[in-house]
Amino acid sequence: MDFTKRFSIAHPEKDMENCPNHYYLIFKNTPKSILDEIEDIYFGKNFYYTYRRQRKFLGNAMGQEATDEHIDNLLRIQEEFGVEVSLTINQTVWPDELILDQALQDEFVEWIGGYYDKGLRSCTISSKHLMRTMKLQNRCPKMKWKNTVNHIISDGQQVADTIGIGYNTILLDRSLNRNIKELRRINKLVQRQPRPIKTSLLVSEGCLYRCPFKLEHDMASTVIGANYWGGDNALSSLSCNNWKSDEMDKLPRNGIDMVTTDKEMLDQYLDKKVGGVDILKTSGRFDGRLYNTYSEEDIKNQNVKLMRQFGTLTSSSFSDVYETNAVPFDQWLVLVPTREEANLTVDRYQKFHDIHLQDEIWLSEKGKRLNRILLNCKSQCYDCHECERTFGVPDYDSSINEIDAEERFNRVT
Repeated sequence: MDFTKRFSIAHPEKDMENCPNHYYLIFKNTPKSILDEIEDIYFGKNFYYTYRRQRKFLGNAMGQEATDEHIDNLLRIQEEFGVEVSLTINQTVWPDELILDQALQDEFVEWIGGYYDKGLRSCTISSKHLMRTMKLQNRCPKMKWKNTVNHIISDGQQVADTIGIGYNTILLDRSLNRNIKELRRINKLVQRQPRPIKTSLLVSEGCLYRCPFKLEHDMASTVIGANYWGGDNALSSLSCNNWKSDEMDKLPRNGIDMVTTDKEMLDQYLDKKVGGVDILKTSGRFDGRLYNTYSEEDIKNQNVKLMRQFGTLTSSSFSDVYETNAVPFDQWLVLVPTREEANLTVDRYQKFHDIHLQDEIWLSEKGKRLNRILLNCKSQCYDCHECERTFGVPDYDSSINEIDAEERFNRVT
């Protein structure tokens, strides 16, 4: 399996305002074997504008943005290491004026064009109306245009229509982590397109399938970011806090994440010959705390770099993980900054397995059976209950727990 340019990774932005050089310096220390597997680094930036004497902005669903210094360093990374960087403007609902006011729309297009002139060649745009005008494509003819995963593109017809709008990298809905048959149909559609099209699949996010709070969550997070979960009056007290716990988080029905317990499972997602996708996307724009614990001197002197880790094991490429058969593979997907050197070998993995993974449910026969079901489960949990029965949890229809009216009132007052 070839893992060259297979991963889209997040630029850490939360709590990184005072660390303009950290990511560049860590990237500079990172082994080429890691860099070769990265398709791009995506980052957020807000477009600020004035409309009817009001100062407003257009942002992204994570509510985070890179500083100008961060972006300068990201463009340095692109220039020096050949790893593409990608701007994300994926606010779920665009302000009316940015769709209807032509002068303001042109101002936004020129703002994107300014980054294009500096070397940007990849961008996520959530406004399908703006993409349809072709203004962006005309201003930035060599740009790769991504839709957003929040468009919930979950079948072949939606992919065909999204290509028709003008996108050339299709970010698929994460529900397709549980729908291999539809991934195969999408792959056939993409292969017969007259222009190059890539597909990207978000492998982890920790959200329910079609969470009923998702749209409002994304709209609120454009403004408040991670504060959706923070404080006594956090909006999450009305939503995901009610089904998030150490026990419930183990259930795959409570997060439409990729689960890959052997090579055959992973191949179905990544092998283009059998219908896989081009790119696996991982999250991490809230992960500044993993980086800001280091000083610039620490990074330089202690050789802090991006690596793949699982427990005490460290690898300098996903290819090594795959060849070592260090399952579960999904545990290795996210790159983390570390001082540790690569130590993954067949013998060390076997020792780690014997000590730590003897009771790993995903490596048991019932776990592997559930993994096979998840490949095409369609997330109709109310009529299945295989997750609960595998993990020894009583059957239930919905994770959206009913909250007593008085308790609900007390949580937000």
